[in-house]
Amino acid sequence: MPISIRVIVGLALVGVAVFCVLGLLATGDLPDEPTPRLVRQVAYAAVGLTCLTVLVWLVRRRSKSEPTSVLGDALGNPREGRD
Repeated sequence: MPISIRVIVGLALVGVAVFCVLGLLATGDLPDEPTPRLVRQVAYAAVGLTCLTVLVWLVRRRSKSEPTSVLGDALGNPREGRD
């Protein structure tokens, strides 16, 4: 996935996560309604945590064009073109 797409998706995920945090905080001020407060809090928390999980996965994910490391891959093999 190109870096520009990853940045755009990451910013959208951060926006949704912030919205969920604010919604979670706002549910404490709700009067008793037909929909229980706990249901909304669980929904905001689930969506927010899902966004943060996907964001971490997106940041840690490497594209195929990026090198694995300067010294070589995880098996200790040198990079191509290096001794």
